[in-house]
Amino acid sequence: MGAFFTNIFSNIKGIFTWWVIIAPWEQALRIRLGKHVRLLQAGVCLKIPGMDVIYKQPTRVRTVDIGLQTVTTIDKQVITVAGNVQFQIDDLEVLYRTIHNPSSVIIDFAASHIAHFIATHTTEDCTPQAICQYATQQLELSKYGLKEGQVNLTDFALVRTFRLIQESRVWRDDQIDMDPEGVQL
Repeated sequence: MGAFFTNIFSNIKGIFTWWVIIAPWEQALRIRLGKHVRLLQAGVCLKIPGMDVIYKQPTRVRTVDIGLQTVTTIDKQVITVAGNVQFQIDDLEVLYRTIHNPSSVIIDFAASHIAHFIATHTTEDCTPQAICQYATQQLELSKYGLKEGQVNLTDFALVRTFRLIQESRVWRDDQIDMDPEGVQL
């Protein structure tokens, strides 16, 4: 019952609040009557209750993780990488008008650029520095209202993988015979 009254009090308080405070590390959008959009910067800004909706976002640097990827180079070696991308909001209005979930989009962009670089280069060319430099250069975040990001690798491994082909029932590798003798598969 306490949450009910807290919610009611919060809504009543919102009716009498005619201002919003934007911190120096934030930007905000004010949407009036559902169609007029204005970018708000740091300071005290007017808000008309019932007519305005305010969306605030911090503009400080954010970091999102890129999950593990296993990619084959053109010389048929397998590299496993993981990393992160750092980015920062530059223009909140452009961001809200262009993409819905910036973190997911940035992760997808960075992961695809990393995979493309590895898949189109030899193992010798695939250094962590080269991969990061390429992926960072390929990120074009400014058209989404973001400052240019930085791609970093946190894990990098040249590994041998074993893949089981499900239709085959027998796992074969040129150097390792995994078919046990006398066992019916």
